[in-house]
Parts: sequence; structure tokens; C-alpha cells
Amino acid sequence: MRGWTMFWATLVVAIVAIPLGQVAEQAGHPAPVSACLARGSGVGESTGDASCTADGAGSAAVVVGSGSSATATGGTGNLASVFATLSDAIATSGDHNTATVVGDGSAAGAANGDNNTATVAGDASTALAGIGDGNIATVIGENSTAFAIIGDNNTASVAGEDSTATALNGNDNTATVVGDGSEAIAGNDRIFGPAGNDNTATVIGDGSTASAIVPDGCSVTVVGDGQTEACDA
Repeated sequence: MRGWTMFWATLVVAIVAIPLGQVAEQAGHPAPVSACLARGSGVGESTGDASCTADGAGSAAVVVGSGSSATATGGTGNLASVFATLSDAIATSGDHNTATVVGDGSAAGAANGDNNTATVAGDASTALAGIGDGNIATVIGENSTAFAIIGDNNTASVAGEDSTATALNGNDNTATVVGDGSEAIAGNDRIFGPAGNDNTATVIGDGSTASAIVPDGCSVTVVGDGQTEACDA
């Protein structure tokens, strides 16, 4: 996942060095197109109905797509980028947060902490990382969600459709789904409950659920369709 993050960070850095008039062409779209570019100086220059805002040293917001917005504010080195229509990316309230969307009707948010990364590649999906440091949320697929929040170094990843991965309320939790219509939860599914640390929940299959919550160091793996495994307290 870190390789994927570095790819998008490199792409954004390259784009912010290009005049706005060339952004659409670099993204493979003929001009005119809705696009926006902000380089750490407030509201960006735009064409069409795209919008973007950036502030802070080294921060940048890039949009290529109608009805989309990107916000990189409230810190330094934040990157927010959207290459899609009707989508939103927000990297804010911390330093070196990265939010990236490649998909229509999707959202990515990396906020309230440092070094958080939220990435969506797919339509109608959501990735949230934050309320802590070093969290990573990734979705590759449609109608899916990944939440890595409320703690540090949590990772939530989905590769599939109609699936959910949640790593929250604790540290070093990992939730992974590879499949459709499945769910993985690691940490604690109750926001105001006791923290769960170093838990791992993995699903490889369709229509299955893995739950590793509350006990520290719990690990659950489900391989197959229509199965449920848990190590709940």
C-alpha cells in the first residue's frame, strides 16, 4: 500500500509544477475540462466547476473532474487530489496527510493527525484515515469503505465491491478484505469502548466477516465465502 501512496504523491508533485492550462492534457482529457490547482496559497485557480483550496508550506490540492473538490489545509505537506467527477478529497488538520480519489462519487479524507493516508480507486467508495497518526485506509473497488481512525498506525484495506474494512479505537490494528460483500473489523467497533491494540482481521472471500476486537493481539482469518469468525471479548 505504501508503494501505491508514493505513486500518487509523486503524481501530485509533478502536476503542481504544471500550469493549470496543461493539467487536463496531462490527465489525458481534451480541454476544456473542469480542473483546479492550489499550491499552498488559498483558493486555487480553476476551470469549469472544479474547486480546490490549499494552505501551508508544501501543501497542494489538485482536481481534474466536474463537480469535484480537493482541500489540503491546516498543516504542512498535505496533498489532496481528485481525478474523477463528483468526488472529494480532504487532507487537513495535521501534517503530511494525503487523500486521493480516482473514481466517481467517492470520497477520501486524511485528517486530525499526521502522516495519514486515504486512497480510493473506484466509484461510490469512501476511505477515511485519521484521528491519530500514521493511519492508512485504502479502497480498490466500488461501493466499499475503509476506516482507519481513532489511534495510531492502523490499516484498513478493501479490494472488492460492497465491502467494509474498519481498524479503529486502538493502535496497530489491521483490517483487510479481498472479496465482495465482506467485512473485517479490528480494534473495537465501539468508538467509546475500551481500546484494542495489535489486532488483525482478514477476509479473503465473498459474503464473509472477520472480527478481532478488544483483546490485544487477537488475529482472525477467514478464507472462503459466507463464513464468520471472531475473537470478541
